[in-house]
Amino acid sequence: MNPKAQGNLTKHNEGKLVRTALSTAGHEKPFPPPKTIQNSFSRDEIRKSLNNPDVDLIVHHGPREEIPGFDHLGSHREISILFSNRMSEISDISVDRLVLFLKGSAETHRIFPGAAIMPKLFCHGDSINLRVLGYLIQQPNFSLTRSARAVETFTSYKDLAYEASKTSDVIVAGLRGEGALTKDLKMLKVNGVSPFDSGGQCEYPLQYLVHIYARLVEGDHSFRNEFIRNVEKRIEIDEAVIKKLIYQQQQLSQAKKSSISSQIQPEGEDSPPSYLSRYERDLIQDDSYFHTR
Repeated sequence: MNPKAQGNLTKHNEGKLVRTALSTAGHEKPFPPPKTIQNSFSRDEIRKSLNNPDVDLIVHHGPREEIPGFDHLGSHREISILFSNRMSEISDISVDRLVLFLKGSAETHRIFPGAAIMPKLFCHGDSINLRVLGYLIQQPNFSLTRSARAVETFTSYKDLAYEASKTSDVIVAGLRGEGALTKDLKMLKVNGVSPFDSGGQCEYPLQYLVHIYARLVEGDHSFRNEFIRNVEKRIEIDEAVIKKLIYQQQQLSQAKKSSISSQIQPEGEDSPPSYLSRYERDLIQDDSYFHTR
């Protein structure tokens, strides 16, 4: 295993992963590769990559696979969080109801009991993000682009968060970075589990493993090394965002329990909390690493 390419990406340690990122499926601009990065979601897609000599890196979503002629550089877990507007009545959705929603069912009360109208679907517009949704709901051939459900896509995470914050009835997928901290948005539970409930990292259904493989070739590895550095930096940013999301969730929970929510003042966007280090605050506000794949 090439230590330079491997970097600090999480490795398997008796099946456990210690680093978690928000879903990295979509990025605002494609990584400008001199060689090809291939995303895969199945063994069939891996086999196709093996026959393409231009593929230097494979980013595989799912269980680890042994790929002939490729070195396993590292792994990390990704969590796909669904958001809604804070004013929405929607707070939880089952995977079965999520499938119905994504497939375009018009039965509002069946999918969202108590909701007056069917929510809109906002998503980061990267095609990989849409594929991840299909993969997570175990519908490998499902395509949002062919679904009856109208989806409004955004090429910018900030635009996605901003428009969702102004839309009362909306489900948001593929949001990450500073946009995930927008105060007018809230995380949804899936199957009754929050992404960051105690033990939720084991039970939350919309999570998956990502494995990165590099072709075993001699020569200049600067391309893959740069890619790994960008992945590591994005994981750092996501970890800082997750840290703040957990804090916000704890505050809301405490407010509900004590019935004094009106006395808890939300943090201003320009005053990051003291429990984040200066480095973490700067990371969250710097989205430049989301402009590369």
